Amino acid sequence: MRRRKFPRRLRALPIIFGRVRRATPEMMRPRRCAVEYPFGTTKPMMAGGRFLTRGLQGTRTEMALSVLAYNILRAINIKAAVA
Repeated sequence: MRRRKFPRRLRALPIIFGRVRRATPEMMRPRRCAVEYPFGTTKPMMAGGRFLTRGLQGTRTEMALSVLAYNILRAINIKAAVA
């Protein structure tokens, strides 16, 4: 039995499967609006958008803690709005 091979480049996969779609301004507008708010909120929480740690492991940890804090605050606000 012969196995199919796929290239390792992620950009090549949609071409193989025939689903090439270019991002148009109409497609990007809702996504930009949905993504802008969380990043705009977490930047002040992260000392103005700068990481305080050095290295990839420390930066990953710091970003994970910032995202966790954002999600906890969001859950508290949603719960308070319902009550």
